Amino acid sequence: MRRNKMTRNPYIRTNWRDHIVDIETGQVIQEGTRFTASRANNIEDGIYSAHEILLAQDRLIKRLSAELGMVGRSPINNGVYYEPLDGGEPRNMERLTERAVVQNAVSAGATTLTLDDVPFSVNQVITIYDEENSESVTIESINGNDVTVSALANAYKKGAYVARSNAAVDVDNEELTFGTWGTYTISVSEVV
Repeated sequence: MRRNKMTRNPYIRTNWRDHIVDIETGQVIQEGTRFTASRANNIEDGIYSAHEILLAQDRLIKRLSAELGMVGRSPINNGVYYEPLDGGEPRNMERLTERAVVQNAVSAGATTLTLDDVPFSVNQVITIYDEENSESVTIESINGNDVTVSALANAYKKGAYVARSNAAVDVDNEELTFGTWGTYTISVSEVV
């Protein structure tokens, strides 16, 4: 976690003074502070810097909120949390893109999944999901394209996905979302 090491405010204030003239004699009683480009730019820099600090604090609040929301919800996570909310590819975080397709329908209680490919290893946690159900299980053994896992709580149809993670990073909204599953129909029309 990055901490702000600022011990004092870096903004340099201008102590503005009114220009005061005696209306009867015209004598300048107090010379006023001149409004110059350097003073105006100092104001602009201060506003910009303050806004940058607010954005950093907003990202930190979102990160802490996400981390607190995870507490107790992910027992397989062992307390590790990677922060993907700063935009782009997060540092120190590996995106798990390995995915396979279940070749046969499986019923609840099943312990073997036959996959089209096995890009996984024993003891890895995988997620099996389709448009109706989703659950995470640990791989106990691999024999060819057959993967043995702990008993499934749900039934899955042929074509369900198995992945290391079914999460997707939504950079625009700065959040993790569930991956998608299903068939899409697209129509294209020509605009003349």
